Amino acid sequence: MSLNLPANRMELFKRKRSLAQATKGLKLLRDKLEAVMAEFLVIAREYKTEKKKLIKKLTISQARFALAAASTPFLEFGGKTTSGKLLVAKGQKRVMTLVLPKLDIAEFEPDTALPPQAATADALDSLVSYRELVPIVIKVAELETSMRELALEIQRTRRRVNALEHVMVPRLEGDVRSIQSKLDEAERANMSRLQRVKAILENK
Repeated sequence: MSLNLPANRMELFKRKRSLAQATKGLKLLRDKLEAVMAEFLVIAREYKTEKKKLIKKLTISQARFALAAASTPFLEFGGKTTSGKLLVAKGQKRVMTLVLPKLDIAEFEPDTALPPQAATADALDSLVSYRELVPIVIKVAELETSMRELALEIQRTRRRVNALEHVMVPRLEGDVRSIQSKLDEAERANMSRLQRVKAILENK
């Protein structure tokens, strides 16, 4: 409750209007928080699925490369790819007022060149397997970024909800009660004075 509140009808009207706005804002923020949390859960489930797919695919790719390397002494990847090409287009999607990234492969030309002595079936299978990892890695990156943005928005919205629910709304409710109580007390005192005046006039 605010100190030294003017106890008049205008101030009571102002406080009631502020309370109505704060209550409406609190409801909107709760709805937003619920929607953002629902979207977070959807993305989290998708992320879990994609991450499992990535780990499984990576394990297979590593096994295929190990098999190819064992049978092909000349096989080397080691980051020496120079002729491949990967372009990722960054788009946007909205959740309430939040903008989340959307990543799509615009162009992908993997380097599949191998020296003749290393171009075995196992080596080619290994290259294909690693190539198939790229879209999954990009999808996982998109989902991780979206989850991080949503988590930050959830924290911000929760702080605002808590500030309204536990600070502003109770304070305004206390102000309204205080002003109303003072006005009621003044009204009773005024009625008491009028009754005394009436009694004095009747006794004359």
